[in-house]
Amino acid sequence: MNAYWEVEVDKQPFYPNIGSMRLQFNIEKLPLEGEEFYIVLNKNDVHIDAVEDNIKATICIKKDGNACKSKGRLEYDLKLSCARCLTSFTRHFISEFNYEFKKANEYETSDIDKNEEAKDYLIINNLIDFEPPFHDLILLSTPMKSLCSEDCKGLCPICGINMNIEKCEHVGQTSKEEIIKEYQKNR
Repeated sequence: MNAYWEVEVDKQPFYPNIGSMRLQFNIEKLPLEGEEFYIVLNKNDVHIDAVEDNIKATICIKKDGNACKSKGRLEYDLKLSCARCLTSFTRHFISEFNYEFKKANEYETSDIDKNEEAKDYLIINNLIDFEPPFHDLILLSTPMKSLCSEDCKGLCPICGINMNIEKCEHVGQTSKEEIIKEYQKNR
């Protein structure tokens, strides 16, 4: 059985329990064969400002003893800034995931208190929460050095002009001495 929900502030479905900017699923009534969900989220649901609204998630959840296994994919757009020319741009990402959530009673309370991250993948009161793993998935998929294009020319080191848009008189001046002389001359 497939289900589809669009998450909106004024519309909160009974199952899954999505509300108060959290993405939680009540697994108590989950069928033995599992269930697949298609959900549209916004950036407030994952608490990342750089992500655009209209995040699409496909989640398949199955019970496995005292655990729940989930797999699926997350599609989203990130607003990035080019590391060479500082231009803002948007890039589309598709991330696959596999998570296993275990019942909280399998862990001693002291173990959970010592490791805050362990709480992110626990079933507590028959609820599993996808907000922390989705948040981490998006952050980890963000490139450390984003480029608007592979052939980005960057900024001129002397005048700061975006060389993708305009040409400047400093093209070809690559030695440090020439750059320093030009900088001192323009001071």
